[in-house]
Amino acid sequence: MKTNLQTIILAETSFKRDRSMKPEDKLKLSTEIEIKHGIVKDSFLVVEFIYNASFYYSKKDKKNNQITYSSKHVAQFELSEFDIENNDDLLLAERFSNVNAAAMIFPFIRENIATISAKAGMASLIIPIANFITLYEEKKEKERQKEDKTKNDK
Repeated sequence: MKTNLQTIILAETSFKRDRSMKPEDKLKLSTEIEIKHGIVKDSFLVVEFIYNASFYYSKKDKKNNQITYSSKHVAQFELSEFDIENNDDLLLAERFSNVNAAAMIFPFIRENIATISAKAGMASLIIPIANFITLYEEKKEKERQKEDKTKNDK
């Protein structure tokens, strides 16, 4: 399977901050990442990357987030040497979406949150880089555990 990146777009974004924040406040970060993909017209891979972040003072105050950010970025790749009927190609597309495409999209997310936070009158928020190989392997392991539990419940 060969891919050719065609576009990465920002489809949605939101940002909310507490007005009472002080520049010296040290915040903790909690994130959620969701990556979805689909094959369109048998020759295009569309990857949707949803990133949610909450910045808060302490675990007990987590419900009162000081800053919340979310975005949805969508990337489109043209596929060649790809057979939608071939299970190996489908597995390659899934891995590519969760690892390679995610790594291509993530800098756009980091830039977006840094720019929005600066425009909100605060220091730019720099979110840490992510290891998408590890995230994908953890996701697959959770799916395997869920399958095993379903089999054992029958």
